[in-house]
Amino acid sequence: MKEILYEEIITPELISGAILHTHEPFVKDYLCLHALLRKYQSASVLEIGTHIGEGTQIICNAVPKAKVCHRFVIT
Repeated sequence: MKEILYEEIITPELISGAILHTHEPFVKDYLCLHALLRKYQSASVLEIGTHIGEGTQIICNAVPKAKVCHRFVIT
């Protein structure tokens, strides 16, 4: 596995239009998720998340043409 630094992922081009959240400790996580989804243009995404839906918003915003956006809730 190759280590990729945060600074290599977070570029103006890849985070353009990102939904910015201020919920620590997820600020960097959400930006990384957005940037990686934009970079690789995922056609489908499986999310395992919480009940508040912020991850789903990030995913759907980053790859709006994704055919599948699943959300499994863990409460």
